[in-house]
Amino acid sequence: MARLNARSSGLIPICSWPCFEFWILLHFGFTRKPYDSSGGKTPGQNCLKDLQNEFSDYDKNLESLFKDLIGILEVSKKNLKSALNEALNTNEYNPSTEIHVLVEYLQSLASENLS
Repeated sequence: MARLNARSSGLIPICSWPCFEFWILLHFGFTRKPYDSSGGKTPGQNCLKDLQNEFSDYDKNLESLFKDLIGILEVSKKNLKSALNEALNTNEYNPSTEIHVLVEYLQSLASENLS
């Protein structure tokens, strides 16, 4: 319902399942491992654990995040498009993300400003 309301207001909702950190995880390789609650942890916390196995310095407030990941941004875009396509084909969104919509929009703004 929230997505429909956002779209009717002219906004473009961008979702990640189970959490934003899944997009960051895709910088380090492709995965569609589903995230569930287990061991007293939420799906998001379990995804965060996998991310920290790949990127031990990750923290939600990491100031250097953009600088740390910019060199592998295109890898993550490729991986997330594959994950989202698979999610659309199977109708199972956990895990997937639509962050590429925002990233590509921001990249287009940057291109316009350089022109």
